[in-house]
Amino acid sequence: MDPNAGKRTLVNKLSREELQAKLDAESFHRTTVSFYKYVIIENPQALRDELFAQWSEWDCLGRIYVSREGINAQMNVPQHHWDAFDAFIHGMEYFHDVPFKLAVTDKTEGKSFLKLVVKVREQIV
Repeated sequence: MDPNAGKRTLVNKLSREELQAKLDAESFHRTTVSFYKYVIIENPQALRDELFAQWSEWDCLGRIYVSREGINAQMNVPQHHWDAFDAFIHGMEYFHDVPFKLAVTDKTEGKSFLKLVVKVREQIV
């Protein structure tokens, strides 16, 4: 019996080559966004796990740091999940008023990240 059966996957398990092939095969556009906010986060690990689980379902990619002092995110979101992503972030008590910075021009067509990395750190910068 698999002791991990039924558990959520909260890490990336694909190789760099597999990730690149998956990204190259995409037929949709991505929106590149960055945001940060200084706010007291009581349990950064629990928030990290929640963000990773939800964003993985939406195939979001990027680099996000969470700490007791807040969040710092640079990522891209599939355009067909943008409204859900926006509602999810702005629906959270911590981030209800966080402003998004959208890429004005994106020569990478939103393919600037290979995988989703959400790390708990001591500081967000």
